[in-house]
Amino acid sequence: EQKTDVIAVDDVKITDAEWNIEVEIPEEFYNRQTIELKMNEDVEGVELTKAELTETGLTVKVKLEGLVDAVMEGRNKTLDYFNNDINQRIHIEDEAGNVYNNINLGTTEQEGEVKMKFNISKKDLEKGLILCVKVRDKEHRINLINI
Repeated sequence: EQKTDVIAVDDVKITDAEWNIEVEIPEEFYNRQTIELKMNEDVEGVELTKAELTETGLTVKVKLEGLVDAVMEGRNKTLDYFNNDINQRIHIEDEAGNVYNNINLGTTEQEGEVKMKFNISKKDLEKGLILCVKVRDKEHRINLINI
């Protein structure tokens, strides 16, 4: 028969030293102000339900015809094929020609809606942001503007 002693964690003393831990957090992570964006025109098959721009990124919720189906079909494709397919359907460009592909993607609780994250910050807004989407094999370029 084996005997086991139980010691309460509160009874174990590791040190008498006082702990003083400081963590430096860049201001853009705690002093965030959100800018709401919208499309400057309506496009059939595209519904931008949310576009929030902060110092750390752009979060977009969108209902884009065929996008959820592409996301679901992507489970059976290679990662490169999937990313290329999604980025052809939706991405963001600025007026200087820089292309911003999504860095995070997933469906939401709303039917037909996808949530995407882009590596775009508030400082990029002055470059002029353009939502580029493909609906029924037709490409659309829609300016994103402040609400």
